[in-house]
Amino acid sequence: MAVGAPVFDEGGLQSGIGPQPKRRPRPPWVSDSQGRAHEAVGPPAGDGDEDAGYGEAAVLSDQDPERVVLRRLALPLVLMILLLTGCTAANRTGVRLADDGVPVVINCGTWIEHVEVTDVDTGRTVWAAHAVRSPKGGIRGSATVALGSPPRRWAEESPLVLDPRPSTWRFRVEPLGKEVTIVVPDAEFDMGRVYRPGNESESMSSFYDETCSGVPVSVSPMVLRVGFGGAALVLVGVGVVALSLWRRRSAGALRSVPIAADVQTGTYLL
Repeated sequence: MAVGAPVFDEGGLQSGIGPQPKRRPRPPWVSDSQGRAHEAVGPPAGDGDEDAGYGEAAVLSDQDPERVVLRRLALPLVLMILLLTGCTAANRTGVRLADDGVPVVINCGTWIEHVEVTDVDTGRTVWAAHAVRSPKGGIRGSATVALGSPPRRWAEESPLVLDPRPSTWRFRVEPLGKEVTIVVPDAEFDMGRVYRPGNESESMSSFYDETCSGVPVSVSPMVLRVGFGGAALVLVGVGVVALSLWRRRSAGALRSVPIAADVQTGTYLL
């Protein structure tokens, strides 16, 4: 018998005499059918036997508990902040008289982009102006536009002509590109009131406190602040508790799955 030649027993299996095939190095990690990383744990069972053995792999979680919780809380927190800070003003338009008797177009937010005022009886233009687009295409709207005094970055289309004063005013206003028409007889113009589309009028305080906010005047602002503040605290508290519980659960989240190992070739398969 030649030295180093393989030896076979009666069953045709290679015995331990002679050089054995080299085993492949144990891989530091393998992947399951879903592509998740598994870290090999311990030697495969049955090492040294002819039959395939089994090892274990710890499933490494691909979900960061902190990120999951933050993702779930992000939208409610943003909505709560918007409610508390009032960042999204309502698109409500009205007209009031200034102290000098000149009409002023107002909006709950900075949405006014174009104003055209005409005399209903004669059809002549009393005044017109519009916001100028920036080089990037944006438009800087305004919350207050006084006739004859265009805001910054606005262009006057027609100069103000109040002589003769219109007997009935027509205001065509474009907030956010949507035209709104307000018609007010000059004899009905009253200081301290806001005139809105549909021949509606209300006090200045009602316009800003109720129409713009969408909350009835009977609801105290302090009640709103306390309510929103309490809801925000509760939401943050729930998030902290959820994150703490998730961290505790993730500490023991590693689970074992069998890995089939071919002892002779050193190949590890799930």
